[in-house]
Amino acid sequence: MLIGSPPCTPFSQLQSLNPRTEQSERKLKEGVEHMKFIVKLYKKQIDQGRVFLHEQPAHAKSWMI
Repeated sequence: MLIGSPPCTPFSQLQSLNPRTEQSERKLKEGVEHMKFIVKLYKKQIDQGRVFLHEQPAHAKSWMI
C-alpha cells in the first residue's frame, strides 16, 4: 500500500486569508508539482493491481487540481 500525504500548507483554505506573495505562489507551485508526482505514483499502483491511500483534509484546495 502506498500512502500519500502531501503538505497541506499550500492548499489550506486558511491561505486565502493571507495576501499573495512571491513566496506563497512558489509554495503553491511546488505543491502542485508534488501532487502531480503523487498522482503518477497512484496510477502506477493501480496499474499493478495495488492500492493507495490519499490523506488530505476534505476541504483542501488540492482536491481541485
